[in-house]
Amino acid sequence: MLDETSNQLWLVIGGADKGGILVREGRDLKSAEVSERLATGAVVKQLALEGERLHFRKLSGAGPDTGWVSYKLKGKLLVDKFDETKPLRHTLQRSGTLEDNCGANYMQQNTKFQTRGDGASRAAFFDSLIEEHVAAHGRVELRGKIPQHLYDTRLVDDEQCLMYVRSLGNVCPDPPASIAKHKKAPGGIHQYVATLGGLLCINIEADGVERKSMTLLLAHGNNAPADDLYGLGHRLVQLLPHVQVVLAEAPFEVAQDDEDWRRPARQWWMPGQKDVGAVQAGQALATCAAAVTARYPKAKLILGGMSEGCIVGTLSTASLAEGQPAALLCFAPSAFAAELPSCSLSGVHVLVGVGDADKVSSTAHCEQLLHACAEAGAKTHAVLRYVGGHDACTGMLPGLISFVTSLLVK
Repeated sequence: MLDETSNQLWLVIGGADKGGILVREGRDLKSAEVSERLATGAVVKQLALEGERLHFRKLSGAGPDTGWVSYKLKGKLLVDKFDETKPLRHTLQRSGTLEDNCGANYMQQNTKFQTRGDGASRAAFFDSLIEEHVAAHGRVELRGKIPQHLYDTRLVDDEQCLMYVRSLGNVCPDPPASIAKHKKAPGGIHQYVATLGGLLCINIEADGVERKSMTLLLAHGNNAPADDLYGLGHRLVQLLPHVQVVLAEAPFEVAQDDEDWRRPARQWWMPGQKDVGAVQAGQALATCAAAVTARYPKAKLILGGMSEGCIVGTLSTASLAEGQPAALLCFAPSAFAAELPSCSLSGVHVLVGVGDADKVSSTAHCEQLLHACAEAGAKTHAVLRYVGGHDACTGMLPGLISFVTSLLVK
């Protein structure tokens, strides 16, 4: 029975290596196949859901306007429920459930930690634990001495992080001596911190997937935490396991009160030094990109960022020691076309996006940037308009997935 009143939306996440997923004219698996596949990244509206068969009407993306698809095949999701208004950031709730956490499931003092939603960085998890288990006078000292290996979800699990915090750092688990002792990454997503080309980076990759087809190296905006784009990266890797996301941390801390124990926000250049600082930040990201490429030499590279991170990602293309990135990705850019590098972007695909409720960036800024990139020889795509403001949100995902998968098959 058709349900024309249903508002449930679905995002196509399967078929990235096949140009999309198979569509049939009817519910029956023996009904005629539609000649065109429903593209990865397409968004569809549910008309009916019968067993594992979904009757849809396409809202965006490539493929037939309507038809029937299987929403999963051999236990693997081909389409996933989608809410384009949901923010992609770690919301750590205190009502008995800590949601969107990065880690494994356990029960401790009536607090339930679950792997749900779009994940949170291990750094955000430490913030939550410190606030809950450490007295105010001890938080600054403890935050400043957390060793780097505790941010690796395959070396140290959530219970060990809790033990470390509750002992005020006196009980610190050692990393396993053998890779055979490594833990399975919670939720199938492995996150860890590493210094690459001089920049501290959060690495997000699918557990057990050794061959990486593409690496996204992204820069956050100024006055934002280093893990500001973690939710976006986490969700993208969940949907496209052969893609790795690297989030570079800006080198400068935003000044804060000495008693503020939380991680300080970061910035790419000091106040009043934008002209010189932006160029230096681009050079730093280019050095980081070289280190990333050395680790995964066969993976295509996408550079970019969000807000001021767009400036850093764009300027980094002028400082790459070898070659060019496969693509440049800019979300919510400000008006900085004049700051583009004076170098060729020949053959580089460029995607620029902005939220419909963004009060900082605008479609005009995006068009200005695209025009400058086209003048530099880039292959520009239409401005990606999505539901959202000046932050990462699920509305970005359909266009981003379509863009990434189109580059994977080239």
